[in-house]
Amino acid sequence: MNRRWRGLIIFVSLFFLNVCNLYADEMESKFKDIITQIAADLQVESSVGKGLEKEKGAAIENNLVECQSKLKSLIKTNPQSIWADDAQYVIAILSATNPKQEALELEYLLKEYPSMHIEDWTREAFAIAMPNQKIPFEVMVRLQLCMDYKKCGDTEKLKHICEESIKKYPEKAKIFENLLQETDTAS
Repeated sequence: MNRRWRGLIIFVSLFFLNVCNLYADEMESKFKDIITQIAADLQVESSVGKGLEKEKGAAIENNLVECQSKLKSLIKTNPQSIWADDAQYVIAILSATNPKQEALELEYLLKEYPSMHIEDWTREAFAIAMPNQKIPFEVMVRLQLCMDYKKCGDTEKLKHICEESIKKYPEKAKIFENLLQETDTAS
């Protein structure tokens, strides 16, 4: 291959890498902006609590729904980003008042991001909603999914996720075995 072709290939490769890096940086920036807004809204909501004016409470609720939509758009645009699993987890958390929806979002997280990991920045910026760091993140997601199934009365899915979790995390089996026992005694 002559020098001109080699140079052109190197130039195109570097250009493509720079475009990808810019896109990744844009995803990170957008994700961080959204999370910062959500954390601020949740902080206002929790600090004011029940005394929150209806209008202000509705505005915060609308903003959280909009942020959830933006996060879904980010995931759709760049599902392989290191921020995508963080975004999906936040979407699930924002659905917590609806256990069926939260379960769907957590199921998606487990399916699409089997090697899920929460970035340190997300843990720090969104500490209000982050799980205990001493328990592996996926175990916390599975426990939350179990709680959602329990709230919804979906014992079949609850048993399945518990059995699957016992196999995958034998060192945490006792937690899931207890959930299974509770299910068996409730039946």
